[in-house]
Amino acid sequence: MTRITDTLYNANGTTADATVSVKSPRFTAADGRSIAQNSMTIKATNGAFTVQLEPTPPGVHYDIQFQVPATGSNWSERWVIPESEKPLKFEDVQEKKKTGSA
Repeated sequence: MTRITDTLYNANGTTADATVSVKSPRFTAADGRSIAQNSMTIKATNGAFTVQLEPTPPGVHYDIQFQVPATGSNWSERWVIPESEKPLKFEDVQEKKKTGSA
């Protein structure tokens, strides 16, 4: 399992209370275990967010939905989780969008 730990901030620099929904597809882990499709909801209080997720194989991602009730902000991200013994930040797991042409 890889731990993702970070702090969520509002645009004005204050910490954000948020609800974060994590949706996982069904996939096979690197050690051969079958990971079931599932979803979970995590509360970020005073910006503090922590979750442990199974590392994803190539081509697999988690769908993440952030909701910040105080500001009405909502956004989605895709996370690709590497194997890591140290905690990772949001920027470490956000799927990078490719730009330009090949």
